[in-house]
Amino acid sequence: MDDSAPPAEAGADIAASLGQDAPPKPTAPTLSRRLDGSWLGGVCVGLSARLGWPVALLRAAFMAAGLWLFAGAVVYALLWLVLPRADRPTAVGLAAASRGGLRQTPRTNVKVTAVQTLMLLVYGFGAAGLVNVLGSGWIARDAFSVVGVGAGVALVWRQWDRPRPADQVAAIWVARGKVVLGVVVAGTVLGLTLGWRLGWSALPRIALIVALGVGFAVVLAAPWLLHPRRASRDREEEVLLQAKADMAAHLHDSVLQTLAMIQRQAADAKAVAHLARRQERELRTWLYGEAGDAETVKVALRAVAAEVEDAFSVRVDLVTVGDAELSPELDALVRAAREAIVNAAKHSGADRVDVYAEVAPNQAEVFVRDRGQGFQADQIGPDRMGVRRSILDRMHRYGGVVGLRSTVGEGTEVRLQVDR
Repeated sequence: MDDSAPPAEAGADIAASLGQDAPPKPTAPTLSRRLDGSWLGGVCVGLSARLGWPVALLRAAFMAAGLWLFAGAVVYALLWLVLPRADRPTAVGLAAASRGGLRQTPRTNVKVTAVQTLMLLVYGFGAAGLVNVLGSGWIARDAFSVVGVGAGVALVWRQWDRPRPADQVAAIWVARGKVVLGVVVAGTVLGLTLGWRLGWSALPRIALIVALGVGFAVVLAAPWLLHPRRASRDREEEVLLQAKADMAAHLHDSVLQTLAMIQRQAADAKAVAHLARRQERELRTWLYGEAGDAETVKVALRAVAAEVEDAFSVRVDLVTVGDAELSPELDALVRAAREAIVNAAKHSGADRVDVYAEVAPNQAEVFVRDRGQGFQADQIGPDRMGVRRSILDRMHRYGGVVGLRSTVGEGTEVRLQVDR
């Protein structure tokens, strides 16, 4: 048999050797906010990653829209609230290296941040002046106050967005100081604006009302402010205990029982290999949630692989790329693949059968390969009804294509393809 690989990536062959599925094809990033390289909330960076547009163009569009009664700022703020943050969790090894001082955490460029902040402030006050001159209504009259309150709110929101290591006490207190500064800026600007509009004599009364409202809100939120992580920590501990109990029960019911059976049949190498392979498949399904109730190509092929392994004690290494719900054409493809896998397990004499399946938007392919004794493909006799009826005739009825290549002493490869 020709050892050249089917038209699949090298990663698929590596995954096949490990008994794992090939990684899925990359998809377009979801719409989210991205903090890397962001100026404020990462809205423009996230939109750029999703739409493929330049970040500078999106920022210019928001700034231009902001000149019309701060419409761009309002839309940006709404997206800041609605869009999820695209977090990038750190791998365990990188976290351990950071704790050991082997990998330094990248530091923020203070000069670049200062320049960006200055540019935003200049733009904000420039936009406020333009709105004040050209606009009408209370937004135009209080344009500078809107910019001041917005700056305070943005400062507070930005601190909640920025992830900080829990062991850096100084960074936590700096962030808290910025939150207090943002609240003070927004409150001061709002108080001065109300005093200017309603008269300075009413300012003490306004300040008292605001203070009472803030104090009442603080009293209501005191448990969350004093113990912000207590509820989530308790819930995490409960989930962890439940997970440990489930894992202990599953290990007792499956893995330990299989080990006991392997110990009793230690003299039968084939039976031991069969038990180990079945337990491996069962454990992977439980750990990674690979089981599925939907009738899809991947689920159907996994069922076929498990069935053949249990029936013939031959290892079936399955690699799948893509997936789709079963249609008549795809069902015929799976049934023909099953017949090819069964033939390889029964007649090839090989101890392993490799199966590679790829489901693309327009077509689906399955390759079944063994390194067994092979046969002369051009001399398939009329008695080989499994090949003729279950593979060739079935695939032709659904407009499929069958490729068969076999070399005596080297093995056989069957290629099945249907259009979706």
